[in-house]
Amino acid sequence: MRKDHHKPAKDKISTFKKIEQLHPHMLLTYLIILGVFLIFFFLTLSFLLTSDAKNPALTYQLPKAFILSTIAIMVSSFTVYKCEQYYASEQTTKLRRSLEITFVLGFIFCLLQLVGWSELHDSEFFFSGKNKSSSFIYLISGLHGLHLLGGMIFIIRVYLIAYRADNDPVHALVTSTSPYEKMRIKMLSIYWHFMDGLWLAIFLAFLWAY
Repeated sequence: MRKDHHKPAKDKISTFKKIEQLHPHMLLTYLIILGVFLIFFFLTLSFLLTSDAKNPALTYQLPKAFILSTIAIMVSSFTVYKCEQYYASEQTTKLRRSLEITFVLGFIFCLLQLVGWSELHDSEFFFSGKNKSSSFIYLISGLHGLHLLGGMIFIIRVYLIAYRADNDPVHALVTSTSPYEKMRIKMLSIYWHFMDGLWLAIFLAFLWAY
């Protein structure tokens, strides 16, 4: 009975130890994700609470561009997942291709968001208008796009390292055996998957409201 009683304490200690052992950059990544999650949680909650889309005079169709952008970002989740596999197997050329595809899909996503805004505008659904929730649609999707751009900048950084490794055998050896480079790929993967999942949750909230 005593052993069972002390198990929770040991679990807490091991959890704190894991946090303490995290590299500062990895810890910062998790903290950023937590902060971003809280921001979007409260924004989305405010959107749902202020949504008056049930008013027949204010209804609108969710932009088709938002649907296409959701597909694009979901596909990018797979390509960024492959990046970790290619790094682990030291396939730098395939790693580069995967990063390129992920970046392009991210760019397409942002472009489709702008097209979605244009559709909203054409439907007379403005940033500030009769519909109280209209501002949240633009604000939430816009903020998400900005955070995704941060991930795209990270992709460029990782790509440049992979490009150099693909053309320099010495650098390739250093990159493939570096714990930090492995962690860098993991940070990119965690952040990108989070942004993908976040948009999916936002998109579902938009669908539910309208």
